[in-house]
Amino acid sequence: MKEFQMKKMMRDKLELAITELGKSIELDPTDADTYILRGEAYIGLGQYSKAIADSDAVIKLNPKNACAYNMRGKAYLGQGNHKKAIKNFDKAIMFKSEYPEAFALRGCAYKAMWQTKLAIADLEKAFELNPELDWVERELHDARGKNRYFENIVATVAKGGGLVPGGYIISPKKTEWVF
Repeated sequence: MKEFQMKKMMRDKLELAITELGKSIELDPTDADTYILRGEAYIGLGQYSKAIADSDAVIKLNPKNACAYNMRGKAYLGQGNHKKAIKNFDKAIMFKSEYPEAFALRGCAYKAMWQTKLAIADLEKAFELNPELDWVERELHDARGKNRYFENIVATVAKGGGLVPGGYIISPKKTEWVF
């Protein structure tokens, strides 16, 4: 019950913030920071399309705003559109070369696409830039585990097939479950 109440309270606060930030945007539609704050609130509520719209508004105001590209990348990541997310994180990093969150989130997108070596490189860079991002360390551990799993599959296929972790039989011709 407490968890539900906490989530509702957080949701209510984010909705209130969105309302108040919207009023501020009406007063000054050129304030990029206000769009960024509202976009982050939209992400917190899972309203990714609205966050993308706020990112687009900031990019229209300043095409080199790294935070806007990072936020749009987060929104695409939330939608499961990893390729678009990566493109936006690339832009964020291009405009702000030492941006730990952009490296970390791009690493998460690569990890979701099973591009584990790229994921590990980005997550290591993010952790190097900001070792206090403890969630990055967990993501890095997970990416390394996925990489070992993937390397085992590749090695098994290279040897002509066999049983690999996860209950699959791998052969050059087919993949099937083992029950």
